[in-house]
Parts: sequence; C-alpha cells; structure tokens
Amino acid sequence: MQCSENGIVLGGSSYYTSDTVLARNFIFGTATAGISATGFAFPELEISDNTISPVKGDGIVVGTGGVRMTDNRIANFTGETQNGIRLVQGLIPIDLLPIVVRGNRFQGLRGNGLSIETLLVSALVEDNVFNAVEGNGIIMQPGSVAGSVKVLGNELINIAVAEGTTDKATEIAAILLRGVFEGAISDNAISSVGTNSPLAAVIAGIRVENSLDVRVSDNSITNIAPVAQFSNTAAGILVVGPIVNIEIADNLIKRQITPNEDASAPWQAIRIAGIGASSSSGVFRAFDSHSTLSRVSTVNAFAAAAVPANEQAGITANSLHGYGRSALAEILVTGSCRFTGNHCACTGEKMPAGAVVTATTIIAAENRVQCGRNTIGLDLKPANEKAFTVLGNIVGGPILINGVALDGPWQPLNIIGA
Repeated sequence: MQCSENGIVLGGSSYYTSDTVLARNFIFGTATAGISATGFAFPELEISDNTISPVKGDGIVVGTGGVRMTDNRIANFTGETQNGIRLVQGLIPIDLLPIVVRGNRFQGLRGNGLSIETLLVSALVEDNVFNAVEGNGIIMQPGSVAGSVKVLGNELINIAVAEGTTDKATEIAAILLRGVFEGAISDNAISSVGTNSPLAAVIAGIRVENSLDVRVSDNSITNIAPVAQFSNTAAGILVVGPIVNIEIADNLIKRQITPNEDASAPWQAIRIAGIGASSSSGVFRAFDSHSTLSRVSTVNAFAAAAVPANEQAGITANSLHGYGRSALAEILVTGSCRFTGNHCACTGEKMPAGAVVTATTIIAAENRVQCGRNTIGLDLKPANEKAFTVLGNIVGGPILINGVALDGPWQPLNIIGA
C-alpha cells in the first residue's frame, strides 16, 4: 500500500490487548514511518515479514514493550529513508519489556540501522543484515539504558561509507552500546566502517561505553577507518570507561584486508580507556539532557569502577593485524588485566608497540607479537611492581616493565627478537 504519512499506526492513547500481529505488508511512499507502534500493547506485539520503503522518515518506530520484529525488509529504493528501526519512549514512560529484533534486512538507509533511544529491560538483536547504511549500524543513543543487551550473529557491511564527511563531530560505529548493565556482542561480521570519513571524531567497529559487565567475542572486524590518513581515534574494538568487567576474546580484527603503506594514522585494533583515561571524562557531557535512569546508571558505573582496583579486563586469544602510529592494542584499567594468547601482527614500521597495558596487576602470557626490533613488543605498566607475570611470549621487540627492559626471573621464560 502507498501511504503519504504513515503506513500503519498504533499510537496515541491506544491500548492493544492479547497478541497483536502486523505481518506481510508492502508499504511504500511514507513520509513519517512505515509502521508506528507507540501505543500500549499487552502482552505481545509481532511485526514480521513486512517490506517497507519510506520516501522520508523511518521504517519501523516502536514505543511499547514485548515486541518481536522479525524478517522485515527496510530499504531505501528511491527516497530519503532515515532510520530502519527506532525504539522510543511510548505512551507510558517506563522501561520497554524484552524486545527481539531478528532476521531483518536493512539496505541503503540514510540514518541508522537500529536506533535505541529509550530505556529497555532487555533486547536481543540477532541474525540481521545491515548493508550500505550511512549512519551507524546498531546504536544506543545518549540517554538510553538497558539491563541486558545481546547482539549476536549480525552482518554489518559498508557502514557510513557512502561519502566522506567534513563534520569533525561525527562518531561512527557499526555497533555502539552504552549504559548496559550486562551485555554480549558475539559472532558478528563487520566490514568496511567509516572508510571515507577521515575527519570523523571516532570510528569503531564495536564500541562500548559506560557499562558494567560486557563480553565481546568471536567477531570478525575488518576494513575499519580510511585506508590511509585520518585525524582522530579509530579502533576495531573501543571501550570507554567507566566499566567494571570487560572480556574481549577470540576476535579477528584487521585494519584493512590489503594493508596500505601509509602508516601515519592513529589506528588501534583494541583500545580500552578505563576510568583513569582522559577519554572517559566525556561520559558526563550533556549529563542534564539524559534520562533519570541513564544518569543513575552512569553514576553507578563510575562508583563501581572507582572502587580501588575494580576495573577488570580480559583480552584473550584475539588475532590483531594493523598499521599506524599508535600501539596495536592499548589497555588502561584500574584493576587487573589478563593479556594472554593473542596474536599481534604490526604490519607498519611506525607502530610504537604491539601492546601497552596499564593496570594494577598484569598477566601477560603466551602472546605472539610480530614486529620489528625497534618496536616495543609488550609495554607493561603494573601499578604494583610485584604483581605481574610475563611468561611464554614470543615477541619481535623488547618487553618493558614500567619502562625498564624485562630481566630475571622472567626474561629467560620469553623469546625476544623473533
């Protein structure tokens, strides 16, 4: 059906009881939303198997809980389609009950693929395909908070690559979670993110901010940021504190499938900036504009992370490949860090280090760091000089402990210069 403003509207003070199903519609030409469900549906609303192509505005807008959005296609065929799916505050200003977004396809959107703009009890985002989305792929906007978020098995290709941006404030990410109490980002395929945006403020494959316990595992992240020169921070996985427990495991991260000779940009495969890093202070920017629960979540995260030695990080069994003028991996947390079993391949000569780890206690074991002899293999900075182990690493360059070359008893237990 061709509609000028909205295709299907369940809004205003509407109340829908029992199971409500919106399925198998072809909606095009809308200027506001293809499907808008901001009334109150109980116990469940299902939106499935719809094809939606707005001329302007969004594909699906939801402001009620207990919604399953499955197997929809939201595409920009000829117009200015903005966001694919938006989760917003609805008729009753409460946390949205469990939301499922599964098996949808997003194509050619001018805005974001999935935009979370309200408070959630939980969300499962699984098996979706995002292609040629000019904004972010999956993003939690400032002020949003969630008890639990799972982002599993999605494909995000060509995110924010349509044309170069001259806006230095632009922040680009394939997946961005913030204000999450418990989260998992696993088994996603991410490729080509922000490759035409050399002036963007931040570019990341996966970005996590202001969250308590999050696991990032088994993702493939390639072609992140421009091939050659760009100005600001870019990372395969970027974590900005405060955070209490972050686990990053079994990911493949590669700046470009085909490396470039220009190694002057500040690219990193993994960057964790805990509460002590300067970048974490930006969490309180525009604090008054956030929701009450978002402000409470932020304060709680800072309070939990600020407990002495309470930020914990585990970086294990990742395959990291990149070039640039920053360390391939950089971790700064207030508590303990396990950096074990990683393969770090520094393909550029300008990288100062394979990995820089700053924490109260450090375990660095069984890592392979391929780098030149003039590049520091492992630069470890334990706050407690007696609380570290360095064992079974094979590195191309030296291993430093608080700026001093590794010596006994650890030095014979590692291979340096290979």
